[in-house]
Amino acid sequence: MNPLETLTIPEVTEIRTLPEITSPELEMSEIHVPLGEIPAKGYLQSHVECRLKTHQQKVSLKRAFRGLQERGEKLENGNPIRRPGDVVRWLMEQI
Repeated sequence: MNPLETLTIPEVTEIRTLPEITSPELEMSEIHVPLGEIPAKGYLQSHVECRLKTHQQKVSLKRAFRGLQERGEKLENGNPIRRPGDVVRWLMEQI
């Protein structure tokens, strides 16, 4: 197989819905992420190191972290959201 061939990613056929908000002070946010194709033998990242540079980025991460904790969200492996890095894992699992 040519390493530049791309994998075909199936269309999304299921939309995950989250449980109803139980805390009136929680806001919800919706984002749309463009999903590109990846080479069939492309490298898949297993580690991400990132420094948040703007106040908005820091506030957004903290709000997402607190909101996921308040809602009792868990990662696919059943672990609760314990650290800000878990927010990134949770987001990746929603795609």
